[in-house]
Amino acid sequence: MLVGLQIRAARALLDMTQKELSKISGVKTQTLRSWEETNGLVRGRLDLVTKVKDVLEKRGIEFIDGDGDDYKIGMGVRLNPNNKN
Repeated sequence: MLVGLQIRAARALLDMTQKELSKISGVKTQTLRSWEETNGLVRGRLDLVTKVKDVLEKRGIEFIDGDGDDYKIGMGVRLNPNNKN
C-alpha cells in the first residue's frame, strides 16, 4: 500500500526531482505527477508502483504503514540511517 504523499515526501527527503525518479525507475514523469497529486492510494500497474518503491527504498527510504482501519493515520516515510546506498 502506497499513497501519493509518501512518494512526494520520499523524493523530498532524497532531494530528488520527478524527472530524476522517472529516469531511474522507468516510470513516466506524467505518471509520477498524477500519483503524487492524489491524496489516496496510488492506482496503477503494480509493476510500475513497485519500480518506484524499489528505487526509493534502495536510496534509503523506509515506508511506514498506517495504523488500523484508517490507513492514513501514522503513514509516512523516513530515511534509514543504516542504508549505505
